[in-house]
Amino acid sequence: MSNRTSLERQLGEAKTRLDAYGKGVADSERKDPIWRNLRAKVRSITNRLNALSAVEQRDADLAAAKAAAE
Repeated sequence: MSNRTSLERQLGEAKTRLDAYGKGVADSERKDPIWRNLRAKVRSITNRLNALSAVEQRDADLAAAKAAAE
């Protein structure tokens, strides 16, 4: 399983847990520690997925530059 596949699976599970908790974004819910923890996990995994995308793009650009140099 690739890193992207693993992260996408983890993100789906985290979003499911957040939805199952069943709260939105009202001010009183922002103070709820369970909601904050679940939301933090979603944010963390999303940031990791975005970083992976940047690395994949950098690797693709590098491969293209090497191919052009040959």
